[in-house]
Amino acid sequence: MKRSARETGLVALLYVVLAVAMTWPLVLHLGDQVIGPFVGDNLEYVWKIWWVKHALLDLGRSPLHVPEVYAPYGYPLAYGEITPAHTYLGIPLTVLFGPVATYNLFILASTALSGFCAYLLVREGTGSAPAGIVSGVVYAFCPYRMARIAGNLPLVDTQWIALLYLYLERYLRRRRGRDAALAGLWFALSALSSWYYGAMLALLVPVYLVARLWRRWRREDWGPWLRGAALFAGVSAVLVVPFLLPYRAVQRAGEASVPLEQAAFWSGGLDDYLVPNPRHPLWGDWVQRHLTPFDGQLPYEFLLGWGWIPSLLALYAWRRKGQGLHRGWGWLIGAAFLLSLGPVVTLFRRVIALPAPEAWAAAWNGALDWLGRHSLAGEPFSLAAEGRIALPLPALLLRWTVPGLAGMRSWGRFAILATLGIAVAAGAGTAVFLREEVEPRPTGRPRPRRWAVTGLLVGWVLFEFYTGPQELIAAGPRPVDVWLSELEEQVTLIQLPVDRALSGPQMYYTMHHGQRIASGYGTYFPILFEEWYPELRDFPSDASIEVLAGWGGEGINLVLIDEEDAPAGDPLWEAIAGQGRLELAHEVGGIAVYQVR
Repeated sequence: MKRSARETGLVALLYVVLAVAMTWPLVLHLGDQVIGPFVGDNLEYVWKIWWVKHALLDLGRSPLHVPEVYAPYGYPLAYGEITPAHTYLGIPLTVLFGPVATYNLFILASTALSGFCAYLLVREGTGSAPAGIVSGVVYAFCPYRMARIAGNLPLVDTQWIALLYLYLERYLRRRRGRDAALAGLWFALSALSSWYYGAMLALLVPVYLVARLWRRWRREDWGPWLRGAALFAGVSAVLVVPFLLPYRAVQRAGEASVPLEQAAFWSGGLDDYLVPNPRHPLWGDWVQRHLTPFDGQLPYEFLLGWGWIPSLLALYAWRRKGQGLHRGWGWLIGAAFLLSLGPVVTLFRRVIALPAPEAWAAAWNGALDWLGRHSLAGEPFSLAAEGRIALPLPALLLRWTVPGLAGMRSWGRFAILATLGIAVAAGAGTAVFLREEVEPRPTGRPRPRRWAVTGLLVGWVLFEFYTGPQELIAAGPRPVDVWLSELEEQVTLIQLPVDRALSGPQMYYTMHHGQRIASGYGTYFPILFEEWYPELRDFPSDASIEVLAGWGGEGINLVLIDEEDAPAGDPLWEAIAGQGRLELAHEVGGIAVYQVR
């Protein structure tokens, strides 16, 4: 169904306005602040945007290895997300506006585009612009995305996923090679935004297509499908494979895996889907205190639900067999939801382990342990106590049998694909409701009453997803970074305790002080670092000082301690005063700088 350019332009403008409103007041501080409230991944990705441009244009070398991080060994970017869709493609923006503004523009653009692309997908499937608008609002402003804009830049780019499914649907209808090639492009951009999305789509696009084509397959379809698959795979491979190669090196070194216990902890739980929006200004505090196990400190990783209002609209669509819905969306929602629960069933971050006769439990857990040790992950199964049986899920089998999935930490991120399916179903429900309840007579053009109801539905969804004005944090040098930048010689430093050392901001601060740091951050690096240097957990013990003094044969020159990590009266200060091999060199902005003898 053809649509006027005016209507499409107005809808695109609507999503831009909503993106600005839901991220307010970010638009007023594009160049000097980022969304918080945490200081963490947000600054890490500001640094990566800066570093790739700096390495390629200023230093004329590959950005994939960073000598100044984890010095003197150097830091492979493949220890975390390289996110080329932002770091490489964003170079022109970084040159023009700087890394902070580029980071913020990506946040705003991806939010508006996610809504607009979901709108295109649902409008084409249902023939209803109001249905598409509702779907776009559900998809762009769901709790998953509103949490990720606080720092997980790779996971914010969900617009490519909606475009991928739009062009898969177009290829199924038209069998045009161009649609298959474009679907491959959108898959590649999803993967180049986040390897999580690449892995998730590689697993679930086939599920969607099998369900979509169930009982419709004909022998004469082989030719078009093979040509489409070849185009899709060819375009994807050309764009994605070059950036996968650095990860192969990390994987061959045995450094690209996540312990099973962490994979279970960072997976979704049934409770994550059932609780109302835990960040809502009206009821969020109560929900976090009473319906989550974190007592008001809910990690944003567990915000996965797609909302009660979208759920009701989706159920209405399935009950009334809404146009644009088919078996593929149901399979996608079910498979994505199931995989988001991770390797075993958990509830409130605890593994559900059922009591069983000791012999039965020993046999069951022993079998899982044998399978795990002989799997690609090569790991024991240790998620159930003696006399209890954990309930394994399909993600555990995939972790043990699919190369690379032992490195997937946060299985809960599959929730975004389930949310896309719910958004599509909510749009179909909107279309049915408007057609049958609001304006049952056929008309050639939506009447004002239909748009009023659409506005009401959009308002309800936005109200349910609202988190209040975004809390911003400053993006700039600390006073200690200014002091470090003025040192005459190059030094190697580390900020302790270890949790502070292994954080994205430490990489970000190198932009401002220009010194080498002995730590870093990424998906795998913190795990490896703590395995390699357990003594640093006991700083300032003699063993930890030996590690610092002998670091890389050169030694670490300076240790930074922030009073936010150790307030006045903390025993750490007394221990430092009693450590004869630490000498206070400077103190500025609440950070003490010690020289290591």
